[in-house]
Amino acid sequence: EAIKTQLRGGKQAKVVWVGFQKLLAASRVFIKTDRVVVYTLYKPNPAQIVVEFPRATVPLRNNMRELTTSAFDTPVSRIRVHEDPKRQTVQVLIDLRPPVSYIYRQDGPYIYVDIER
Repeated sequence: EAIKTQLRGGKQAKVVWVGFQKLLAASRVFIKTDRVVVYTLYKPNPAQIVVEFPRATVPLRNNMRELTTSAFDTPVSRIRVHEDPKRQTVQVLIDLRPPVSYIYRQDGPYIYVDIER
């Protein structure tokens, strides 16, 4: 099940920051882009959530570092950012230990994926 949002403007989007935050009832993965963007969120298997950005790039290589979250008491084991220059897409791969529920929303240039704890 893939869900898309609306796009504003036609130029290439930039994924500028990916972060992780442990909340009381959830673990939050947040993705900051340079503007409101189109994205697709899907689960290719029970242990992974993928947020995909078409026509996107990661301007700073440092923002592609893997985030290892296994030390936290959370179902998220790691977060990876993958840029495919040929397809001009960026994928944020959220690897889960147990399959769990999640909700997501976009708020301006931020996309929040809240994963049940």
